[in-house]
Amino acid sequence: MSRQAMKERRCNFYDDEGRARVYKDGTKGCPWPAPVCNFAHPNEPAWRIAKSSKPPRKDLVLDDDDGFYYVLVDSRKRSSYDESAVHRRGDTRGGQSPTSSRSVRRPIDVEMSSSRRRSRSPVQPTSAREAGPPHHPRRESADHKRYTPPGSPRRTRTTENGRRPISDATRRGSPARTQSVTTKMGVPTSSRTSVPPEPPRPYPSQPPPPALPPLPTVPAFLSQQSSSRDGFSLSRGMKGLSLDEQRKVWHERVDLMFTSITARREYAKIESDLESMRRLSQSSCITGLSEEDKSRINEQKIALERELEKKRKEVNDVIQHLIGTEFWPALKTPELQGLEKTLAEVKKHASDVKSSLEDLQSSCSALFSSQAIPTGQNPEEPDGTERPKKRRRLSEGEVSEDDASGGVGYRPAELEEFRDKLTGLSRQISDLENHINQRHQVMHDEMELRINERLEEEGYFSDVEEIRVPQADIEAVVDAHNSALVQNIQTTGGEVGQLAEEVATLISQRHELEQRCKHMETENENLKNAIAELTAKCDSANPEAISKEVEALNAALQAYISQVPPIEKRLPVEYIMELLDGEIVNLVREQFMPLLVNIRQELVDKAQENHQRTLFAKNRAVDMNGLSARS
Repeated sequence: MSRQAMKERRCNFYDDEGRARVYKDGTKGCPWPAPVCNFAHPNEPAWRIAKSSKPPRKDLVLDDDDGFYYVLVDSRKRSSYDESAVHRRGDTRGGQSPTSSRSVRRPIDVEMSSSRRRSRSPVQPTSAREAGPPHHPRRESADHKRYTPPGSPRRTRTTENGRRPISDATRRGSPARTQSVTTKMGVPTSSRTSVPPEPPRPYPSQPPPPALPPLPTVPAFLSQQSSSRDGFSLSRGMKGLSLDEQRKVWHERVDLMFTSITARREYAKIESDLESMRRLSQSSCITGLSEEDKSRINEQKIALERELEKKRKEVNDVIQHLIGTEFWPALKTPELQGLEKTLAEVKKHASDVKSSLEDLQSSCSALFSSQAIPTGQNPEEPDGTERPKKRRRLSEGEVSEDDASGGVGYRPAELEEFRDKLTGLSRQISDLENHINQRHQVMHDEMELRINERLEEEGYFSDVEEIRVPQADIEAVVDAHNSALVQNIQTTGGEVGQLAEEVATLISQRHELEQRCKHMETENENLKNAIAELTAKCDSANPEAISKEVEALNAALQAYISQVPPIEKRLPVEYIMELLDGEIVNLVREQFMPLLVNIRQELVDKAQENHQRTLFAKNRAVDMNGLSARS
């Protein structure tokens, strides 16, 4: 397995932002190339997922956050940047002492802050550097670090290079992390991206180290959550609360649930109203409305959207309050208590396994880092004031005699033992994960079984046998349904025809009504014109003449009313009788003569009739007497 797979921690020669640290001897960054170093570099893919290493000691670095910050170096002003490096991994990597100090050429493999946002590509190492950094006062003042007092306004780190200040959370997470100079090669972007990554160069004197499995992720049930909710601790439980406190807690829970249900119901109602309003605004009926109606509909829709957003926030707040109420005082069944006890044991076992894995991980990292360092160097404790000795770097094909003869080796038996332990731990972790998954599945199945049994006892589930319907019955039902649909379609067609006729009749009536309305409108206009003319005439007449005429008429009327009526002359009766005598005689002759003639004729007829009756009675009596005498 390659070294890239083992790099689980970041190199502490770089801070968490990927910037190289500056040490007191003038070196920057890691003196080891990325393929050789056992820790991840910023230009490697493992940098993103690797864990942070312990920061270096403050007495070894110059770029302290309290007094310095560094400006990015413009690589276009100079082709190379000569530096010397000292390999310090003492108390920063697994508690080891400083092992060596050597002068090596360091690849400038860190991009600017703007390029770090893109995918990093490996950069070829620069040429060999001299023993010490060159002294250029002007260049050093322009391109190297710049000192700024802590109280200066430029401490906001908003310089011309566009670097953003590090947040307080980052400083709290790594208090000893520092800001440093970040260099950039003068190579074009296309040439850098086209260069393939540099292959690892294993040392010929030792085989590749064994594969180191990564640490497992922390299970969800091991995460520690805050136990302070609603003014009391979760560790208190049911026994730590009085009856009044439990009652208060339950009242708060019920109020929250009621508020949540009410808010959810109002939210659903507003959502349905908004959906109806949107369908109305998107329908074809709105095209015939006026602009005022359209604007009113849009205003209502906007108001509903605002109200919906407000109600959504309210629902989310209530749900967050419900989620935050972790303590629900309820009695626990013995089965649940047993499951919790088993789960606690599993958690404890997992914690023990995790701690053992971390110890093994640190031991393996220390072992591999010590084996990866080329041997043949005399470990000397560097002095803080004295500059460490420089040593020429070996080429890829060269091997020193000290490395070949006096190197520190390792025993295969120990590595095999480590491998066996790691394999056993991996197997135990897999078994533990399987056991946890099986336990969760068993708990889920058991809870589902109990819920189903309870529902069956309550009668929610009923045994319904599967009914098999013949195909003929299905076809018959479908045919009947189709025939009913066809009949319904025909009926609907006839009704549509009738409606079309009625619509045509209504259209003709509408035309007649429109004509009548037009005629009435013309008549109204004529009447209005006539009234206007008469009103104009009345207004144009002389009111003084009219008032004079009215006064004259009133005076004449009063005079006529006030005059005395004339005395009537009475004619004598004799004169009146003489005048009426001839007229009365003529009138009587004309009116009463026909009546008198009729009366006379009737009297004559009556007299003759009576005479005949009397004579017939006498003759009959004579005849009767004669007959009686004869007999």
